[in-house]
Amino acid sequence: MIDKEISIVLSGEAGQGLNTIEPLFITLLEEAGYHAFLSKEFMSRVRGGNNTTAIRVSSGNVDAFVDRIDMLVVLGANAFGRLDKRLAPGTILIGEEKNIQKNMRTWAAGSSRWISKPVSPIWAEASS
Repeated sequence: MIDKEISIVLSGEAGQGLNTIEPLFITLLEEAGYHAFLSKEFMSRVRGGNNTTAIRVSSGNVDAFVDRIDMLVVLGANAFGRLDKRLAPGTILIGEEKNIQKNMRTWAAGSSRWISKPVSPIWAEASS
């Protein structure tokens, strides 16, 4: 049970499964009795942009975006990009080790917790 609220951000490039994962997250959260607020950012693919979906989850009503990340789901190597200022030492990172390790060198929050999971095969299977 979430006591107050949590901010989850899904981050990846176009085609990496954000549009598949997002409704799965929302359905699971709603079925568990939580409220969620969604905010999406789509960056230019021409510039190698990375898209994000921020999901603010609470046991009560939520009506706005928050500028922090409690949990970041990393779908690709460029997932951190412009998000580094919203990460804190307590942010939980979930993704493939190669993508997280590459970014941990540039992100000075060594005390963060991270869970290495091969997410690409999971998302591919879920979208088929």
